[in-house]
Amino acid sequence: MTELVTSVARSLLPVVFALALSGTASALDNPPAAPAEAKSAAAPASAFPDPQEVSVNDDTFTDAYFGMSLKLPSWKEGLQGPPPSLVGNYVLDTFDEPGPGKTSLLIGAQDTFFGAKPFKNAADMTEDFRTNNLPKIPHVEIEKAPATMTLAGHEFQRIDYNAGGLYRTWLAADLRCHVLLLNFTGTERADVEKSVKLLDDLKLAPDTGPLCVKGYVTRSTVTHVVVVPQLQKGLKVPVRVIIGPDGNVRHVHVIRAPDDILGLAIAAAIQKWQFKPYLVDGKPTEIETGVNLQTEGIPD
Repeated sequence: MTELVTSVARSLLPVVFALALSGTASALDNPPAAPAEAKSAAAPASAFPDPQEVSVNDDTFTDAYFGMSLKLPSWKEGLQGPPPSLVGNYVLDTFDEPGPGKTSLLIGAQDTFFGAKPFKNAADMTEDFRTNNLPKIPHVEIEKAPATMTLAGHEFQRIDYNAGGLYRTWLAADLRCHVLLLNFTGTERADVEKSVKLLDDLKLAPDTGPLCVKGYVTRSTVTHVVVVPQLQKGLKVPVRVIIGPDGNVRHVHVIRAPDDILGLAIAAAIQKWQFKPYLVDGKPTEIETGVNLQTEGIPD
């Protein structure tokens, strides 16, 4: 019976985890997860990869956007996560350690441009999770005060807690306009701790990507616009944009569109936009920013 409860809890992790972090996001933003076999074995190569473009080869999970590499010997991929939500929440992958009742791992990320709550960073999100989310879980016990640990050259916020016979470790770090999230779950604290030790070999790129600038896409910064397709009234489409030092758009990532055709049309139009260069100490600088496109057009 314990194994059945554990199995059901793990199968719901991608949806529950995404909803917990996206605040007011509706369950409709994150449909039920698909079977693991539906997942592509390798992400397409790209000069500008997006967060959800992951691959698993030779027991190693990689995500080029975050420069992430994690070897999980003999672990198996679990359920495929739902598509990115309208508030920029990603379930990047899930894994299960072999054997009944062993540890599982969920790898996720929250875009800091679109979060339902205005999180400033990983510490801010972790504190909100501790004070607002954890108390809502029946019989939850926080095992130790939130702490920090350094992994792959990055500082991670850590919370250890348990509820309903499951032990969990939450880890969150700031990386390239996102909060990267790692969530271990198991039926024994000792097994979870053993799994967390696998992160000693975690690899992450230094945070040297484009400068993160929230809300840069406005009528005052856009110098040339190609009209995007008409959107249904009340609809918002979250889009991430990389703008070069010359003001030209280098990459467009439509996070969630009603359909692929509309998403491609939006990306093609924004790719031709031009902006005033973003200046840092008077020097034009490459930036990454985000905009919620809607019927009313570009924000003022």
